[in-house]
Amino acid sequence: EEGVPQGCVLSVTLFVLAINPILSVIPQTVQKNLYVDDLHISCYARNMQLIEIQLQTAINNIVEWSNKSGFTISAQKTIGIHFCKRPLHSDPELFLSGVPIRFQDNYKFLGIVFDKRLTLLPHIVSLRKRCLRSLKILRTLSNTSWGADRSCLLRVYRSVIRSMIDYGSVIYGSARPSYLKRLDYVHHQALRLCLGAFRTSPIPSLYAEAFGPLLSSRRDKLSLSYYFRILQTTTILYVGHY
Repeated sequence: EEGVPQGCVLSVTLFVLAINPILSVIPQTVQKNLYVDDLHISCYARNMQLIEIQLQTAINNIVEWSNKSGFTISAQKTIGIHFCKRPLHSDPELFLSGVPIRFQDNYKFLGIVFDKRLTLLPHIVSLRKRCLRSLKILRTLSNTSWGADRSCLLRVYRSVIRSMIDYGSVIYGSARPSYLKRLDYVHHQALRLCLGAFRTSPIPSLYAEAFGPLLSSRRDKLSLSYYFRILQTTTILYVGHY
């Protein structure tokens, strides 16, 4: 009786059109982001009581809107995280339909693991583990007797492993250099497998043979591309408004 047709070509589009008005009931003092069915609200202030009031008001408005529109907000899937570098404040007490909202030290939102200190180390550790598991593909394809050639292996690496490293690099690229170096190990191991290089081969020679940049340089490039894309979009919206 409620919802959109499942399996329909327009089901996702219809769902987005139906849920998009939820942003209008959130107060202007609360930041909000919506990606399909993933809703994020946040508030920044030095007074914890003020944060609780603003966020609870936003939550109450969301619950009231969902009851009128037919949506169901799951309290079990709702997670809170308190970003604070100094442990001076306790977590706020927030309720969703009378159910207390759980607060965690880490939370994954759209594929990025955020921790309450914003070190982004948990995300880098998780990303490194996933990339190391994917290296098994290169080890299998790099067999000396029947494996793929260098160019094919590099394409596989760029599409399977480096794409995971690129995702979210604009965000986690602000982490400490010592944390980011953990990803360099994965990058170098992949290049050795693709090029058939020895373990003792100097790292600069790997980049020269692969014709690829450092991970730090690639993160800078992606950040600059994202920055200029934002400027272009802002300019278009500004011109269109007038």
